[in-house]
Amino acid sequence: MRQHNVLRAAVAVLGMLAVLAYGAQSRQPGQFSTDDRSFVMDAAQGGMKEVQMGKLAQEKGQNGELKQFASQTVPTLEEHLKMARDLEGASGKSAGKGRK
Repeated sequence: MRQHNVLRAAVAVLGMLAVLAYGAQSRQPGQFSTDDRSFVMDAAQGGMKEVQMGKLAQEKGQNGELKQFASQTVPTLEEHLKMARDLEGASGKSAGKGRK
């Protein structure tokens, strides 16, 4: 199960990088298309929601397995959120800096 989630996360990150690399081919370094900026912002917003939900499951979950899964997953989700925020900075858009 965990290996499946790690694989899914890796594919998502590679997909983001592929989209950004494809868009960068026709632009100067550091320039993002409107679609790229929108994608990065959506990814960051989704990442924030995932982290919030994971922390909520850790704190308020009634099922021990759920709480354990959340405690294993939240650090990875936080890492992905950091990557999305780094992309936000490079794209010039922000989905809510300062929020965790």
